[in-house]
Amino acid sequence: MNYSKLAGLGWRKCQLWLVALACLFLLHAQAQAEVAANVSFVSGVVTAKSSDTASRELAKGNDIFSGDSIDTSDNGRIQMRFTDGGLVSLMPRTLFSVDEYLHEGKSEEDGSLVFGMLRGGMRTITGSIGKIKHENYELKTPVATLGIRGTEYVAVIGPPDTLRVHVGKGKVVITNDHGTLEVTEGRSAVVVLGSAPEFTEQGPLYIASVIGGDKSGLEGLVDQDPLWRDPALDRPFAFDEAEYLASNPPPEVNPPAITPPVPPVSPIPPSGSGYLMAGHGMNPSGGGVVSPYFSPAAFTATFDQTTGNLLDVGGVNLAGMTATNVGYLAGNISWGEVDLGNTSTSLGGGSSVVGITSYVVGSQVLNMPTSGTLNYSLAGATPVRSSISGVSGTLNSFNLNIDAGSMLYDFDMDITVNGVWNGGANPHVTADSGPNPASLPGGANGFQFTAADVNVNGLNCSTCNANIQGFLAGPNADQAGVSYLITDSQNESLAGSAALTRP
Repeated sequence: MNYSKLAGLGWRKCQLWLVALACLFLLHAQAQAEVAANVSFVSGVVTAKSSDTASRELAKGNDIFSGDSIDTSDNGRIQMRFTDGGLVSLMPRTLFSVDEYLHEGKSEEDGSLVFGMLRGGMRTITGSIGKIKHENYELKTPVATLGIRGTEYVAVIGPPDTLRVHVGKGKVVITNDHGTLEVTEGRSAVVVLGSAPEFTEQGPLYIASVIGGDKSGLEGLVDQDPLWRDPALDRPFAFDEAEYLASNPPPEVNPPAITPPVPPVSPIPPSGSGYLMAGHGMNPSGGGVVSPYFSPAAFTATFDQTTGNLLDVGGVNLAGMTATNVGYLAGNISWGEVDLGNTSTSLGGGSSVVGITSYVVGSQVLNMPTSGTLNYSLAGATPVRSSISGVSGTLNSFNLNIDAGSMLYDFDMDITVNGVWNGGANPHVTADSGPNPASLPGGANGFQFTAADVNVNGLNCSTCNANIQGFLAGPNADQAGVSYLITDSQNESLAGSAALTRP
């Protein structure tokens, strides 16, 4: 390059030339790396950076490349769908890296990935990589390395010298220089730097950005922010343990000042008036009968303040019915299932339903925002159930975005079916506002997306349609309740209910 000629172009031209060169270099570097994942949800400030590109702030729809490091801020959360079908969610103050990712053009046997996590925590549903050759999947941390033998786990580093893991499905093998431990479904393990991994009753302390938010549905998890967490650790995986322990002794902690205890606030919604409801009833004998119900008018609801079970709704006594999969969030919204047997029952002023009935109940919006964007993500859900085959599944994600000024919306949801449905599995439902914006006035009113508003995609699902109904809830529309029904051309349906929250 003729640098003297470049200097003669003048400083302004030189600046423009250098900017263009930098942009070309960035595009070239990304083009060389394999696309590993796509961002399906992001909240707060989350950035990505590779070794040869500048840091970039991530938004929904952005690609994640092999070699990228993902850094979530104090209020940052992100969910990524990888090209092998895996899902990874990161909590705030996490430093996560895609060290190696090989999937494009590879068979399930030949694909491989190596993830890294220096601080923070993650929860994941793994994809096809590693299901045949388990050694092809690794998660490296400063404390230990994880290999998978299954599909769902949570891993959190905190304090910096401690790794906690909980396995929802399958198995995880934890290894360091001091030992190896196989953690089976439903169990938790802990590894302290310099010690072998061992089983524990205390699951990972997964930080949520809202009270009770970002629940994974896995038992043994704690969703509250542990204020003692120190996320400042930032060092490479290769290091000398003895040297690290010698130069990083445990800090001296001063005894905390004694303060009067503050009575805890129950997350179970209080009994009373002003509730909305949506759900679906499933005929216990099959036959493809699914009865949706939805109440656009407020009614009273009674909750068991110990278990959270719904005891009465709109004057209908449910106290004697079997309740399962019950959850609740921030004192405003609750979801679950109740088995009505063969008794036809009208819930929330809607259609009469029988059988295993899913529901979501939430308090009316008191102060509906009139500007800005309301971004909701999944907080908890009932199982996905089939009206004919009896198979169940999992609602992996549900993201709803609403412009509070124009009421334009878009949402997407993802379901995994544990069995064969419509000759296939894993239906994926997406929708956007199209020409007709959703009517979301708040107050005692709800919303409904019919087949004309919803585009359904999935294996053998070209003729499927969907119906989604729900409501906004909480003092400032901080939560939302939704109930969904996906039907194929043979009139087999998948249905369930869920609670959503926004940061």
